[in-house]
Amino acid sequence: MTKYPRFCYTWTVLQSNLGELVLYFLLGYTLHDLPKGEEGEEEWVWEDEQRRIAAASQVIKQWSSDGEWRQGEEWMGDVLAAFVEGDDRLLNSLSAQ
Repeated sequence: MTKYPRFCYTWTVLQSNLGELVLYFLLGYTLHDLPKGEEGEEEWVWEDEQRRIAAASQVIKQWSSDGEWRQGEEWMGDVLAAFVEGDDRLLNSLSAQ
């Protein structure tokens, strides 16, 4: 994504695809599951999100352990894990490029 101008068509499609990968595949959300902000559910939603993030991080770490990345592309596991965990350092460095 960093090789494309921000908000160009290709960048937007890649961002959408990455968002779908994270939300639906790694975190296991469906449109029905996404938080609606109903009163009294904040604590449950936060705990559920933390559980989903931990499970997604474990999947990504397993991919790295299983050698799913081609030689020289091992960094992708670190980037995906940081993205799923909401690591601000990663997001800031990507937006700066």
